Amino acid sequence: MSDENLTKYCKLRQIQKDDLDTLLVWRNSKPVRESMRNSDPIGSESHQSWFQNKVQQSPNNYWIFEYKDIPYGYMSYIDIINEPSTTVEWGFYLGPEARPQGLGRCLGILGIRKAQEIGKSVLIGQVKSENSRSIDFHLKLDFKEVSSSDSEYRKFLLNLNEQPQSGS
Repeated sequence: MSDENLTKYCKLRQIQKDDLDTLLVWRNSKPVRESMRNSDPIGSESHQSWFQNKVQQSPNNYWIFEYKDIPYGYMSYIDIINEPSTTVEWGFYLGPEARPQGLGRCLGILGIRKAQEIGKSVLIGQVKSENSRSIDFHLKLDFKEVSSSDSEYRKFLLNLNEQPQSGS
């Protein structure tokens, strides 16, 4: 997918209450769960609590990814304790349904642009060591692998101050 189509057809929008059912189905799907730190299924009450206590309190940190106005994925930015407020860990996934090729790349590029727009300077990605697709994804987006004491996960860092500004 060309960068022109990326700008034209892909977008991130803030999560709405109407998105909760779709998000819960995506989050509990086997391919998404297997790549998460907590791979247990999430219950409806826990999901509602997450929305009220996290999403509604920090709406600029939680996004729905759309292609041609159809929701296909999720993006989030989580503040890291003991780090500057401009350093965040990003989280993302595409729903398990069939989708046009190239949407993962679109989600990644838009995620980097959105982080720049909302004033973030460093993105951190934590990837399960066996998740080769996500490892390759981070590397293709110019993340640098940094050392991690946790061998179950690999840690990637992207300094947004070294990236072209969104719209460039």
